[in-house]
Amino acid sequence: MRLPPEPGSIAAPASPSRSFLVIFNPTAGHRRQLYLKQVLNRLTDLGCQVEMRETTCRGDAEQFCRNLQPGDYDGVLIAGGDGTINEAINGLQHTDIPVGIIPTGTANVMACELNMPQKPEAVADMLASATPRMVHAGSLNGRKFIMMAGAGFDAHVVAAVTPALKRSLRKMAYVLKSLTLLFRFNYPPYQITIDGRDHSAASVVIANGHYYGGKYVCAPEAKLADPDLHVCLFRKQGRLAAATYALWLLIGRLHKRHDIDILRGRDIRLSGPDGDPVQADGDIAGHLPVHIIAAAGSFLALAE
Repeated sequence: MRLPPEPGSIAAPASPSRSFLVIFNPTAGHRRQLYLKQVLNRLTDLGCQVEMRETTCRGDAEQFCRNLQPGDYDGVLIAGGDGTINEAINGLQHTDIPVGIIPTGTANVMACELNMPQKPEAVADMLASATPRMVHAGSLNGRKFIMMAGAGFDAHVVAAVTPALKRSLRKMAYVLKSLTLLFRFNYPPYQITIDGRDHSAASVVIANGHYYGGKYVCAPEAKLADPDLHVCLFRKQGRLAAATYALWLLIGRLHKRHDIDILRGRDIRLSGPDGDPVQADGDIAGHLPVHIIAAAGSFLALAE
């Protein structure tokens, strides 16, 4: 995995040695593989010990983490996106091993939320020296999620994006399916109970952080250090409303609309058409009805 140093590169500073398990997808594109190699080279220069484990299918990362014992590594590094990080978080619940991110996913929402650097050398420097910090999570029917969960239009878009389409088109896969579903989705109403109070909406996103789909702001006051979940209720139904919401998200003003309510809560129940998909961290995680709570336990993340 060794690459020659780039001209003008900075010498690696002295740093205490850490041992990492790196979980990665061997079928990632050339640019992502190159990025990963640069991060790994820097970690090695910093004196870190790195063990690689490759995934072959969904669920592998979670199983790898379930097999670990406390103290096996100083951190598990995920070279992937939010879905793979989600697997690691759920697999590590029995340990105190922190999770670190090598952002090679499609949206990298959690990496944005943690304000991680983008250059590979800077990512490695941070992972080698950062103090683990506590991060709160949500729980959907007993399964943790990190960034968000949702039902309605966005969950149907997630359900329509196949792994092959996401690999080939990346973020454009979601744009393509959003445009397709805009004219096919029937926009049913959803019922939401937040800490015992009933609400209805055309679509709902439960945010644990303030970013959505990258560096787009959905719930501006939501923070990973905040134990509350922020429930975004999209009140208007129909394709025009869905298109308008998407546009306002892109220009950073979604939360300023009067037909969107953002409510804090720790116990949320979602219902609607039976069997409707519910997404969490960009993957389908269940089907209506579901029960979502602010998870009692937190997890450790390697971040500044």
